[in-house]
Amino acid sequence: MSEDLLIPELFELPAKEFTEHFQLKGNDRIIFSGIYGIGKTTFIKHYFKEETQVKNFKKKRYNVVHLYPVNYSVATNEDIFKYIKFDILYELIENKIITLEKNDFSFLTTSKYYLWFHFPKFIMSLLSFLPKVGKEIDEGYKKFNDIQKDLIDFYRNANKGEADEISKFYDEHISQEGSIYEDGIITQLIRNKLSEIKVDGHENILIIDDLDRIDPHHIFRLFNVFAAHFDNDKYERKNKFGFDKVIFVCDIDNIRNIFKNNYGADVDFNGYIDKFYSKKIFNYDITPVLRNLITYRIWTNIKLKKTFEGHDIPIAAEVNTSLVSLLFKMIEYNQINLRELLKYYKQSSIELYNRIVYFPSSKEINNHELLGITLIDILIEVFGDKQKLIEVLENCYSVEKGLLGEDRFEIELTILLPLLLWEQHKFHIDYKKEIDYRNAELGFTIAFNFVGKKMGNWYYSGDIRKIITDNGEGFSHADLYMLYIKAVKILEQINYLK
Repeated sequence: MSEDLLIPELFELPAKEFTEHFQLKGNDRIIFSGIYGIGKTTFIKHYFKEETQVKNFKKKRYNVVHLYPVNYSVATNEDIFKYIKFDILYELIENKIITLEKNDFSFLTTSKYYLWFHFPKFIMSLLSFLPKVGKEIDEGYKKFNDIQKDLIDFYRNANKGEADEISKFYDEHISQEGSIYEDGIITQLIRNKLSEIKVDGHENILIIDDLDRIDPHHIFRLFNVFAAHFDNDKYERKNKFGFDKVIFVCDIDNIRNIFKNNYGADVDFNGYIDKFYSKKIFNYDITPVLRNLITYRIWTNIKLKKTFEGHDIPIAAEVNTSLVSLLFKMIEYNQINLRELLKYYKQSSIELYNRIVYFPSSKEINNHELLGITLIDILIEVFGDKQKLIEVLENCYSVEKGLLGEDRFEIELTILLPLLLWEQHKFHIDYKKEIDYRNAELGFTIAFNFVGKKMGNWYYSGDIRKIITDNGEGFSHADLYMLYIKAVKILEQINYLK
């Protein structure tokens, strides 16, 4: 998500909650969990940005290395740590968090040291150029070197003891990539450099982000590589490379479901995942703020307009009211994410162009004449395509348990029913009478007074007279989502939505 789409108010409450969690004593590993698309990465980047740190803590407090291992799935476990080390070094250097030392010896200085350590070799090389005896001297020196090497090897083997074998065994394991004891030269370099930049109380933070975007079959390979080092508490520091904190960014519910699919429902997920967090999982939830801020800030300020014969037609207030009401529920049920909403943050309007709608055996109408079409056009604009919209509506239907208040569903039903009942009134302006909309599958009947186009209106409308449910329990919120789906499918059947 682009930084210029940030709405600072979105992060005020989550930042306060995260700071309290983040600064808990001993909180060295953190799982930062939130649903896909809710803006986890945007929040993390904003929270650790130097300007934000200075604002929140009066100074820069954290050095952050932010990794996105989406391509690690192609690698072996041994290669994963190579990539991690590469990315850590790249982040440290690219963001100028560390500076690399460079030796600057003169040629004369290095020549002196070379002659000091290789003087015999240097003299023999010169003597080899002497006429007649030079070749014999060179060959003799080479034979002498071979004998010297054999003597040294024999001496070392003769004096080899248990300490030497242990040292060899130790060296093999600390240099082996992927080993839980790995502590090669690059690992040491990273650790030393991280230690150098811990000035004025700074802490070094490693963030492993975008776990939601890794192939599900490979997520746990990445987790397992880290787990091997976390388990090695006798040798390894609290975190690999000496980081003060490691943050894993993901949707923990998604990770849990993938774990059960891979390893079975009976395998203990909590026992596996608890090594990746020190205190408790931090759940990033901006739903309350998102509902009140984004929906009203975007959708009540944005101007929805249709272009008809070169003129802008204002969209009815009922459409805006219904849209805000519907988005509220979609946000509550995690069916719309921050990316989809923020697309319209800096837009002043959404333009819906005039189209002719052909209903079979009926008069042609313009799409702006049915508010139900306008509302569905906007929803498809938000979600990208009709199939995604239907999936979202179906998901809302499956989780809805409450009943709609009278003040809400009548507006939306009044918008949808002229479209749902088109086969009966066929858009005749003089067709003004009560029509029953019966839905046997959902078990209700709506008596709708179709009034066609009211004076001064561009669109067809009517009034709800009464709603009768088969079970007598009232019209449920869930039923409304199914009517939206029914309306979408009608537009699909007449080829308005292709």
